[in-house]
Amino acid sequence: MILDELPIDIAGICLPVLKRPEAKPDPNPMTTAKSKEIVSGLLKGNYEPAAFTAPMRVFLNTATGKAFWKWFAGHGALGSFVFSDREERGDGEIRRYKLSLGGNWYWFSVTTSNDGNIAQIYLVVTATGFLGCARNGRNAMAVV
Repeated sequence: MILDELPIDIAGICLPVLKRPEAKPDPNPMTTAKSKEIVSGLLKGNYEPAAFTAPMRVFLNTATGKAFWKWFAGHGALGSFVFSDREERGDGEIRRYKLSLGGNWYWFSVTTSNDGNIAQIYLVVTATGFLGCARNGRNAMAVV
């Protein structure tokens, strides 16, 4: 869920010790390559419906779903796609990546169902200031 991801990212911005790892050894490079291929297709307005859950396919066909990927593609060409970490869940897993678009870095996660289909894609746009954190002593304020 988005609410699971947001606190992790805010905590990492506010307290560097909680920051996500920049990169870890990738336990499954083929899965990362497939994720990059799927993202590349979405950025070009194409996707393989079989790779997604039914609710995600519905979303991708909405005006909002299409506009999101068009906006995201406007950030520039897809460059590096680096594995960060993986979290097992009872209903699937979350794979987190650091990716480059137009020379800027973004945190990106893919949540899959137990059958391996993509159920959610989550993006944290820190490079352009959509998610930030101001810290003053022991108090922190998130800016979203």
